[in-house]
Amino acid sequence: MPWPCLEVDNRPPVLGGATVHMTGGGSCTVTASQAGDANYSAAQSVPQTFAIAKANQTILFGALADKTYGAGDYSVSATASSGLPVSFSASGSCSVSGTTVHLTSTGSCTISAAQPGDANYNAATSVSQSFSIKRPKCTVPNVVGKRLAAAKSSLAQRHCGTGKVSYAYSRKTKGLVTSQSRRPGQIVPSGLKIDLIVSRGPRR
Repeated sequence: MPWPCLEVDNRPPVLGGATVHMTGGGSCTVTASQAGDANYSAAQSVPQTFAIAKANQTILFGALADKTYGAGDYSVSATASSGLPVSFSASGSCSVSGTTVHLTSTGSCTISAAQPGDANYNAATSVSQSFSIKRPKCTVPNVVGKRLAAAKSSLAQRHCGTGKVSYAYSRKTKGLVTSQSRRPGQIVPSGLKIDLIVSRGPRR
């Protein structure tokens, strides 16, 4: 098994010594030898062993922007100074698979980046980034002409709330919504309540 170092060209001391290149963590043994010449017999080799500590590494993981619930899955990325792959974990109103983040509800999400190290690098200090997951805004639908139950469902699907429901005589069929307090297409804060007027049918 090779030592994690490389000895290059061991020259006579008067010419400057040798160069050692470290190739990984562990231990290294450097052996000094002299083959002799016409006047000298070969010298006894002398080995010296020293430890090579693992290198430290850091993770670069930038801040994450706030999201709106209902947004599609997206990818995150981080890099380790060692070049080793970074893994991710999640807590809060989200999950992560590989590098893909999925929003599970409104609230907050924390993504943590980690690198456990290897034979040459110590584990990096994990880096976490948190962000908020906001409720989507209400895009007011047109519910005029719908029955009350269908109107309420349509409002909920667009993240709007149902406000005061009033009843009035109308030429429209009994039970149908005849007017709403916000015009269709308006974008208003999430959960804003839309008042409705429902037909009692024509007055007799």
